[in-house]
Amino acid sequence: MTEYRFNGIRLDSASRRIVGPRGSVHLPPKPYEVLVELLHAACSVVTREALLDRVWPERPASDETLSRTITDLRKLLGDDSRAPRYIETVPKVGYRFLLDVERGDREPEPGPSPRRNRLGALAAALVVLALASAYLLRPDPEPRATVVVGSGILGVPIPLTTEVGDEDTPDFSPDGKQLVYAARDRGDENWDIRLRDLATGEATDLAGGPDREYAPVFSPDGRRVAFLRYRGERCQVVVKALDGGERPVADCQTPLMAYLDWSPDGRRIAFSQVPAQGGATLALRTVDLETRAIAAPVAAPPDGEYQFAPKFSPDGRQLAYVQGVLDRNELWLADLPSGRARPITAFGGRITGASWDGAGTGLYVATAAPAEPALWRVVPGRPAERLRGGEAFAIAFDHVHRRLVFDNIRPRTNIWSTRIGADGDADAPVRAVASTRIDFRPSVSPDGRRLAFVSDRTGHYEVWLADATGDAQRRLTQWQAADISRPAWSPDGRTLAYAVLRDGRWTGFLDPMDGTVRQRIPVEGQFRHPTWSPDGRWVLHADEQGIRRVSPGQWRVERVLDQAGAVPLFVRDQAVYFLQPGRPGIQRLPSQGPPDTLLAEHELVVPEAISSGGGHLYFIGSTPQDGIRRLFAHDMDSGGTRAILPLVAYARHAHTTATLDGATVYFSQTDDAESDLVVIDAPP
Repeated sequence: MTEYRFNGIRLDSASRRIVGPRGSVHLPPKPYEVLVELLHAACSVVTREALLDRVWPERPASDETLSRTITDLRKLLGDDSRAPRYIETVPKVGYRFLLDVERGDREPEPGPSPRRNRLGALAAALVVLALASAYLLRPDPEPRATVVVGSGILGVPIPLTTEVGDEDTPDFSPDGKQLVYAARDRGDENWDIRLRDLATGEATDLAGGPDREYAPVFSPDGRRVAFLRYRGERCQVVVKALDGGERPVADCQTPLMAYLDWSPDGRRIAFSQVPAQGGATLALRTVDLETRAIAAPVAAPPDGEYQFAPKFSPDGRQLAYVQGVLDRNELWLADLPSGRARPITAFGGRITGASWDGAGTGLYVATAAPAEPALWRVVPGRPAERLRGGEAFAIAFDHVHRRLVFDNIRPRTNIWSTRIGADGDADAPVRAVASTRIDFRPSVSPDGRRLAFVSDRTGHYEVWLADATGDAQRRLTQWQAADISRPAWSPDGRTLAYAVLRDGRWTGFLDPMDGTVRQRIPVEGQFRHPTWSPDGRWVLHADEQGIRRVSPGQWRVERVLDQAGAVPLFVRDQAVYFLQPGRPGIQRLPSQGPPDTLLAEHELVVPEAISSGGGHLYFIGSTPQDGIRRLFAHDMDSGGTRAILPLVAYARHAHTTATLDGATVYFSQTDDAESDLVVIDAPP
């Protein structure tokens, strides 16, 4: 039997396992075979054609199949395609294993009889199930299913919940034996509070009913749970004993589902609240459980910003929280005795979860686009340390077993089209682009015959093309990107402009449709949300300071608007339409005169959810009257607005594009999304 050794890691060919100092990971057949081919030719390039011929001799395989297998293999190795330590991509050629490899042989062990093999396989399966259960019960803090690879870890998330529906906002009990979380059945809008015994897997509903119960958190003694109960935007902070009744302790109001935390001394609960005097959109408050007194632990944020997701430090002297707008915020840290607060991250994206580590000196932080979707460890005063890639939501830390639990969302997003009649009504939508993954950010060409969109169906985000009906789909790019903006067609339909997120940086590109060389847009700073001027002479985009425009070919850059966070949407009648964080509606900057505002009464979702065509502005948003997210049409001449279609709730994947005549509107919507709670060992 052959063994391969590299960097303190051993690949056992008999068991197809990578074995390291702290555990082992089993490789599926195809990733194993690809790895062996690369190890055989260590430090040399193996072409894509050679890998396809040797690993898939029994049937034809595509480049996409190989790319997906390489992606799976990198995940198993804990490797990163953007900064590879093991497998390097040689563009348009193949792959190379970067390290020297030792190869040796060992004597095979005597094998059992065929009958004993079958019995052994059954016993092994039972052992695997037993080990998976024992993972949740282990009394020691040693990581399981983890291989140390260089300075990082290869962590294998293990499901804690697999219910049909959604599970969210988890929290471990102080002894690590129970998990409390919000759960809802598939198709149900209401959340209930569920308690799971991690030893037996038994789950019971702790609180439920016609209202939405959300964001539970254990008391420091583990005998009670606090949670939020919503009716519309009105809510209550409720405390419930595990073996008894419940009582509301504070009233609140929030425009979004918020979070709680319980102070380590058990005396206070922190939550978010719309201030009674107006002003800030959402500010932090604490309620004293003895006196019911409400206090502001930190100064209110600027108007239009949120403070949410509070987390008390283990000693109770500090409070971490998220501050900003929904799609761009940072983690802040407040010293509670003095009330002084400061931001401690600069990701430039969205924080989706944070939890203190066991020592109370740092926090585990999850980020999502427009920053890199990843899990980080943040120690104030030091650079953030990237632990692993991928999205994680609502993370919580188990101090006993040193593990993290988080919400793993699996949306299935498709692209639909609808015809707009002469009366302005929309026909029944037709699914144009569909897969089992995320297909979104559609962009229809000026002639209405082609559709560009973004998809993660290869395991990374890429730009894809299709015809107007969604047929003839093909991948345009091979960026293996963490994210890609909505592609923007030039007015002549010959070029796509888009922005690619790699290595934490957004970079712009022009992609000619005639197959000539792709061009990077050479501008300083970040390049996001490109859109073309109607004459095709300029590409407008967002950077850190505001909105700029660049001339393709000459690459001259001019200032359009100095407002940090502003995002261009489109140009019409020499006016620039844009979004500005903290301001309602859509802002319009005419060629002369001050800006004005459209649709201030609507809550808009994301920039990609807004497009124009046929004198109409199509957008996805909601109104305060019912909060239901719909596809709207706004007549830009008369100013009238009407809802034409309802959409599903997962807003961040809901985007629109319209043909120039406004006769056809494409939109992406999440047709199905479920989430499970998964656990992963925390790094030492």
